[in-house]
Amino acid sequence: MSAVATLSAPAAGHFDLTDEGSVTVSEATTWSGLPRSNLYELMERGELAYTKVGRRRLIMRRSLRDLLRRGLVGGEMSKAS
Repeated sequence: MSAVATLSAPAAGHFDLTDEGSVTVSEATTWSGLPRSNLYELMERGELAYTKVGRRRLIMRRSLRDLLRRGLVGGEMSKAS
């Protein structure tokens, strides 16, 4: 008998922010609790790194992690609102 390895995708909305790579805006919203509009504003101001694939924006995990670590969430955003 041979062993067969199976790969399964993580449950929706679950990802490890310590991994490199990117997340969708929806995933970033779910994980951080920030509204989509705040994420787009941060991207436009250059405070949140992202890349575009076609029309889709992918937020860099390291940038999201660093943003939350810096404490801009609630600080800068509450002043801008």
